[in-house]
Formats: sequence, structure tokens, C-alpha cells
Amino acid sequence: MGTAGMVFLTTSLTGGICMTALMGMNVLGGVLVYGDKFGGVKMVSTILCGWGFCSYVYGIYMKTKKNREEDKDEDEDRTEMIEMGRVPSVHNGEICV
Repeated sequence: MGTAGMVFLTTSLTGGICMTALMGMNVLGGVLVYGDKFGGVKMVSTILCGWGFCSYVYGIYMKTKKNREEDKDEDEDRTEMIEMGRVPSVHNGEICV
């Protein structure tokens, strides 16, 4: 699947992130397979590609972790209301009694 397929099936951000990760691999592949010189410019670009990809993955991890904690808190609130004999309902994303 190419970049166009990635953008069509997900978002352009995901396609850009995957292309950033592949760019670093292309530089390393060129050095290993074709014997290109690994100069300062290639080193900086490879480090920046890796840093950007890792930052994106870490951000997604933290966002997912935060969403799970919020969902857990909402579930606990609903359980407490049910135990007290009230039936909770959700209106516009807020729990109402």
C-alpha cells in the first residue's frame, strides 16, 4: 500500500508519520547497501526522523493512557450511582442523574 492508500484509509497525518519513519530507513539502507558516505547531513536528518517518529508514538501512547483513565473514572461514577439506586444517563457527554 502506498502513501495515497495510507492517506485514503487513515489520515494524512498518519501517512506523513509513516513516510518520516521510512525516510530514515532509506538513508540507512543507502549507506548499507550502496556504500554511500554517512556524512553530517545524513546523520542529522536520520536523527530528526527518528526523533519525530518517537515523539508521535509517545504522544499517541499518552493520549490513549489518558482516555483509558477518564473512561475508568466515568465507569466508576456510573457504578456508584447505580448502587445508590439512581440510574445515570448521558447527555452531551456529561453524566446526569
